[in-house]
Amino acid sequence: MHDIIIVGAGPVGLYASFYAGMRGLKGLLIESQNYVGGQLASIYPSKPIYDIPGFIKITAGDFIENLKAQYQQFNQDIILKTNTKLTEIKKVDDHFLVICDKEQFETKTILLTTGNGDYRPRPLDIKDATNYSNIIYNFKDVTMFNDKKVAILGGGDSAVDFANMIKEVASKTYLIHRRNEFRAHEDSLNKYKEKGVIYTPYKAISFGKTNDNLVTSLNIQNVETNEIKEIDVDYILVNYGNLPSSFDLTALGFNGSKEGLDIDINLMTNIDGVYACGNVITYASKIKTITTGFAEAMTAINNINFRLFPNKNTKLIYSSMLMKK
Repeated sequence: MHDIIIVGAGPVGLYASFYAGMRGLKGLLIESQNYVGGQLASIYPSKPIYDIPGFIKITAGDFIENLKAQYQQFNQDIILKTNTKLTEIKKVDDHFLVICDKEQFETKTILLTTGNGDYRPRPLDIKDATNYSNIIYNFKDVTMFNDKKVAILGGGDSAVDFANMIKEVASKTYLIHRRNEFRAHEDSLNKYKEKGVIYTPYKAISFGKTNDNLVTSLNIQNVETNEIKEIDVDYILVNYGNLPSSFDLTALGFNGSKEGLDIDINLMTNIDGVYACGNVITYASKIKTITTGFAEAMTAINNINFRLFPNKNTKLIYSSMLMKK
């Protein structure tokens, strides 16, 4: 019987597993994909992150590697199982049966850290977009844009952060957003303006010139005036976010909405003994950042620890003695 099963091995799940190990809990970390790190590992490994405490800047890939190394200290206590997809949760007496696609497990408590669930990039909605190899949704090495003309589509933090990276090596960059206001941090946007070109409020509507499987120019339209411009491109980087998960946790009996699951002050869902943290939950003052998710993970693990071992000394001792050699 496990003390805890943590569902989802993204950044918050990795940190929660590390912290569960620090508190002496035994259990599993299950992940539906064949890798850990979530979107930061699969889609944004080269993307710089600026809002992690203690780092002026760190790439998403390096950040995930650090989290993995931190978790490895307790990987014998919280055992990782990839390619293991949750399908059902059953309450059996005073514990849970966690049913997955290939096997099932018994546990006293559950912590959901599934973030936005399974995902795939929202595609560019232009006919035949899938036919062109220079329409991309992520990249691993920014040098591929050396001396290239690059159009970045999107208005969030990821789009602007990518644009700031690419502008340092590209011959020209265009940041194209259908609204005048960006969702990205103002400081990041101001840095881009120093060297890059911005088109707002414009949207990509069609391809101008093509050459075999490459788009060589892109037509963009002003959504207010309908003016159309044609810009030469070597790459089009689409950053419209991700499509929502096809797996709905509310179907398993959890209360919530498309914004996330409902939780109480202890980070517990409406099902007694099942907790949740990170982007999978919502509440009035919720800010969906990694840092917030880490704080929630610590709160949830401490509450789970007290639930399981109410008589155990729960005083935190921050010492290297807690860290396994």
